[in-house]
Amino acid sequence: MNASAQRGLMPEQLRLLSSFFATGVTAVLSGHDGECLGMTVNSFTSLSLDPPLVLFGAQSGSSVLQAIRASGCFTVNVLATDQTDISSQLARRGGPEKMQGIDTVTAPCGAPRLTGALAWFECALERCEAAGDHLIVIGRVLDGGYRDMVSEPLLFFRSAYRALRTAD
Repeated sequence: MNASAQRGLMPEQLRLLSSFFATGVTAVLSGHDGECLGMTVNSFTSLSLDPPLVLFGAQSGSSVLQAIRASGCFTVNVLATDQTDISSQLARRGGPEKMQGIDTVTAPCGAPRLTGALAWFECALERCEAAGDHLIVIGRVLDGGYRDMVSEPLLFFRSAYRALRTAD
């Protein structure tokens, strides 16, 4: 077997193929030393109902990941179609300056959460597992809530934001 076959797909090929899988868009927030940090994540999923666990992937050097490890808590905020600007802002590289102009409240777990999120999960850090150039972050869901039952989720498909469309 040649080296490229052992390695698997090239990163750009995997990115293209992955773009055909529609995902929801979330913002993961944490805080430490008085700073609020956030990042856009579309690798979020429910992992277990009992105990209540969720997971997402984060780049190993992420400042948000460092805050999560230091504080032990975070929130996952499901974004609605009216929050594309928040998603774009938090998708950029940077630190606490990315949160400029984004409204948050402090969740009972101690982590910041977005006001106006479609739904949110307040989590305690359960553990992190290495996976290539990322870490899989597993959180125990302590609490959560949702905005309403009529707003629509923000989706990401073929490298663009999308909205749900009902079939006729």
